[in-house]
Order: sequence, then structure tokens, then C-alpha cells
Amino acid sequence: METVLLIIIALSGLSAVSSHAERQYHFVSEAKTMSEAQRYCREKHTDLATVDSMEVVKLLNDMAGQHNQAAWIGLHDDRDTRRWSMSDPSFYGPGQTEFRPWRSGQPSNGHDEQCTLLNSDGTWVDNACNYVTWVICFDVTGPNAAFVITKSSMNWTDAQSYCRENHTDLASVRNQTEYQQIVDLLPEGGWYWIGLYRDSWKWSDGSNSSFKYWKENEPNYNALKVCVAAAFDNSGKWEDLDCGVEKPFICYGPVPVSMQVIKVRVKKPNGVDLNDQAFLDAMLVEAKKNLRAQGLDDNVQVAWRKQPDGQVFHEEEEKKRDELYLKVDALCPESYRVNSPDQIRLLAIADNFQRQYSLLYPDHKPLLLCPVNECGERNREETRMETVLLIIIALSGLSAVSSHAERQYHFVYEAKNMSEAQRYCREKHTDLATVDSMEVVKLLNNMAGQYKQSAWIGLHDDRDTWRWSMSDPSFYGSGEIEFRRWRTGQPSNGHDEQCTLLRSDGTWLDYDCNIAYRSVCFDVTGPNAAFVLIESPMNWTDAQSYCREHHTDLASVRNPAENQQIVDLLPEGGVSIGLYRDSWKWSDGSNSSFKYWKVNEPNYEVFKGLCRCSF
Repeated sequence: METVLLIIIALSGLSAVSSHAERQYHFVSEAKTMSEAQRYCREKHTDLATVDSMEVVKLLNDMAGQHNQAAWIGLHDDRDTRRWSMSDPSFYGPGQTEFRPWRSGQPSNGHDEQCTLLNSDGTWVDNACNYVTWVICFDVTGPNAAFVITKSSMNWTDAQSYCRENHTDLASVRNQTEYQQIVDLLPEGGWYWIGLYRDSWKWSDGSNSSFKYWKENEPNYNALKVCVAAAFDNSGKWEDLDCGVEKPFICYGPVPVSMQVIKVRVKKPNGVDLNDQAFLDAMLVEAKKNLRAQGLDDNVQVAWRKQPDGQVFHEEEEKKRDELYLKVDALCPESYRVNSPDQIRLLAIADNFQRQYSLLYPDHKPLLLCPVNECGERNREETRMETVLLIIIALSGLSAVSSHAERQYHFVYEAKNMSEAQRYCREKHTDLATVDSMEVVKLLNNMAGQYKQSAWIGLHDDRDTWRWSMSDPSFYGSGEIEFRRWRTGQPSNGHDEQCTLLRSDGTWLDYDCNIAYRSVCFDVTGPNAAFVLIESPMNWTDAQSYCREHHTDLASVRNPAENQQIVDLLPEGGVSIGLYRDSWKWSDGSNSSFKYWKVNEPNYEVFKGLCRCSF
């Protein structure tokens, strides 16, 4: 006989649950300061809420109900943390990322002063990044840096792009020696961009999201230290407040897991290896199909759990009377009882087990299965038993498990191309691996052991999928989200051409998002859109932020009539619109900004289908 322990684990929701992000949100009505709220959320849940889509906005509005005040979310204006454009940690020794020869009274931390200028006298000041001036790049070879003065004037974003294209990056200054090397290169008078910058708006949990949902005339930066609350008297739109104000707040945490255990027992047929992989895989496929048919959703996953001896099936001696068994070789009476949904699921799984067994082993006697405690007396014959744990859960213990992400990783040695590997992973498991933290990197390295070659993970350069900055699906009618007016030969899909320019002749082309153009915002009222031409040139990211702060968003163009409305606004030239390509994507759709590139990667050596290996 063999005993099968069936564990059913499903995702349940006590509060509001975001389906796309697998988060659960908790509204806490007790008023606290931002710091107190953050501490509470980290102790009781995961963190203060990250609001990264209109789906989450709508969900929080529904959860707030009649609550018409503002509540803290996790966004705050970080005016103290600066980082270098050259982000590789191996380039810096202890303390070198923190070297700062600021001029007296600097940094002033104005909300728009996020970049760093070096004066010819050697002192540093913070300044608005759109200021146009000269640039210091550097070329890095191992631990050594050679500094290059560029007398072409440009803003900080263009300077960063220039240095990365023609050198290694905008200059980092790690110590007094390098500081002096730069000063010795400079003529008297003048200001120069270096690579130090402040990425102002940050989420408490470290999420990287460009989504914004500000109230009109927000943010207004009326406090020295600014945090963000969602105003539920204004559709959950955001306002900035002094972080010391006491407000209700919203936490988020993982969606809780419920577990149910069912045990079954079958007699081992002669000549059948129950540890045969084809047999095991077929059982998993059928078990999951049946669970779906019983009403459980895709949050339920299926995997075999190996025993300490490395086998799936494990022999045992004892039988326990208080377990629910399946018995082989004895027909159930027609009138046996079915008392609970658990037993209904069990019988259906047993039926699928029989069917798959017959397909795999057509020459063997068919299995006859039924619950022992519903069929009468158990067979008391002394016989050796084999036990297998069938766990319907994300954490099954077959291979390496990432504790923070509740994922299990499986290393497959059979060589495949990226498409074949993706298909295999989706058929046998969930998807190709998403690597979104150093914890996962270390876990995969430990799992790989002595394997020293490359292995596919789920990251690829998607050069074909474009989306609108205005992401609310209710704004678009049938087919409108796919409307395009590309110029002949466009989009060219260069790896750095991820944004869209609408020309005065009505045609579109893709371009480098760092280039500054005029832009078109729009104001949305119900299904209607009013377009607004913004004459001030800015790069695409700044244009998106400006439109979201002062209007609804960068313009979406849903049909030929709207395209013509924008053309009628334009003189010669072109304008940025809201269509963009988010290039690097994970196979499972995860949204993670974590990167772990080798030096000089990515190098874009192929035109299309660029995918990433690890190890």
C-alpha cells in the first residue's frame, strides 16, 4: 500500500487584495505620524502601502468606503539620500560612496535641486538638473578612473547619457586624491556636472514605480520634511503633508495562506515505479486540473515533495485509523457516504489518478479506488507501505526555496533555447525564474553548485510591446489602446529608443527618452480628452511627471480624430506623447527594478529576442 498526503493551500483575503501584485491592504484608522505608521506597518504587516496603478487606487477607494479623510501611504520626499550614477558597488571601497566636499551651506535640498555641480574651486552644490553646463565624465579600468572634461553644455540627464555612450559614466569622486585630480584639470571659473544625484520621491518598501496620482496643485512642498497621503474625499488622489502630522494610514502585507490536509492510501501495483517522472508529472497535471474544476484558482500550485531519502514515495509500516484512505482491489459499495467537500475533491482526484494510471500503464490491471472509511473495514493485512506528500502550494521543498518571495526554483540541465525553456517551465512549473533580490541570486548560486555555465532566467528585452502612460483600461474603447500612426520604417526599435514622438505631419517615430522635446498633456473628463501643448522642452520622464502634476497624464491617442486634434495644435517639429516601451521584462510579468548585470552588460549584440542568462 502507498499513502498519499494531499495538502491544499489557497490564498484567502481578510482585507482588500490586489490581484496583480499579490498584496493585501489594511486600513488602520488610528491616527499616527508617518514614522509611527511606518513602524506599525513593518511590525504588523510588510510596510506602508505602495500605490503603483489605477487598480490599486480603485481598490483603496472601495476599501475606504465612507472614510473621507486623508491616510498615509508609503511615498515620501527623501532629501537626504544621494547616489552615484555609476552604481556598481565593486567600484567603491569602504566609505567611498559617501565622499562629499560640499560648499558651506550646501546641499540646500530644495525640492527641485536633485543634481550636483562641481565648481572650478573644487566645492560642490546641489542644483536643478535641467540647468545646462559643462560635464565631467570618466573612463574606468578595473579600480582606476581617468577623468575627462567635456566642454559641450547640456543638462544632467543628457550629460549622463553622453558619458555612458562615450566613456564609462558621469564622474564619481571617491576620495581626496580623485577630487584633486579633477580640480587640477579645470580652468578657472565655471560649473561642471558630476554623477551625484538625489532620486527624490521614494516608496517606503523600496519599490520603483513611476505611477503618480497627485491632486491639483500638488505636491506643494509646504513642509521641510514631506510625506504623502491619499485623500479619500478626492478619489484617493495624493497630497503632500508634514510627516509629523497624525493621520490614519494604509499598510500592505502578503495575502494570507490557508492549508487543508487530506490523506489517501493506495496499494502499489506490481511492476510500477511510482517514482517514475512521467507518472509523477501526469499526476500533478491532473490534480491541478481537478482542483480548478472544484473552484480553486491559480493561486493554488501543485508539486511533489521529496522525502529525506530523495524519493517522492516513501515506505512506512503503520496505518492510522483516523486518516482518510483510498483502498485498491476492493470495490466500494454503491451506497457509500460522501459527507464533505474535502471528500468530494478527494474522490475526483482519485478518479483522475485512475485515468492517468491507465494511460501510462495500459497493460496493468486497472486501479479501483475509494475512501476506506466510507467503504467498510480496512484491509488489516500486514504489508509494507510507501508514502508520498502531494503539496498544493508554492513552497513545496523540491529544490531551492526563496523565503521572502514564496517561490521554489528548479534547475533544469537539459539545454533549450529561451522559447523552449519558457514553454517547459510554464508546463511543468510556473514560469522561468524571476530574480528580484540578492537573496535570490545567492540561493541560485548555491543551488547551481559546481555548474559553471550560463542558464536562462526569465528576463528579456521586449522590443515589440508598447503601452500608454495613462494605464486605466476603462479609458479605452475596443481596439483604441492599440491605435498607432507609425511613420514608414518606424518604430526602429533601437535599444535606447523607447519613447514616442508625434510629428507635425501626424506620423509617429520612436526616439531616445533622454532627448528634450515639447510635449502634449491631456485633461480627461469621463470618456473625453482635452489636449494641451507644453512649449517647454523636457525629456520624456520629466514630461510625464509634469503632465501628471498639472493635468491628467501625457497624452494618449486613441483614434485618427484625436491624432488630428494634436496635429492642429502643432507648429513645425514634434511633441512627446504618452506611448512608451518598457524594454526589459520578466517572463511571469513581475515588476522588479532589481538588476545584476556583468560588467559591460547588456551589450545588445542581437537585434531581437534578447534574453538573459545567469551563472
